[in-house]
Amino acid sequence: MELETEKAVREETDQLSYIPRTPLGKRLLAIRAKIVANGTPLLDPDEIDKEVAARRGGAQDDSV
Repeated sequence: MELETEKAVREETDQLSYIPRTPLGKRLLAIRAKIVANGTPLLDPDEIDKEVAARRGGAQDDSV
């Protein structure tokens, strides 16, 4: 569990140092900041895939 915490802290630090170069990047980073400030947990890549599949009405593969 400690390794996951360290990884999360490292990723958050990397993202804090990210400076968007485009208006879209700035907008997306602002949206992310609002989500984090609200306390809503961010999705991991697998959760994103499931969310996209559900929104598109596609079949979901729960065996992964």
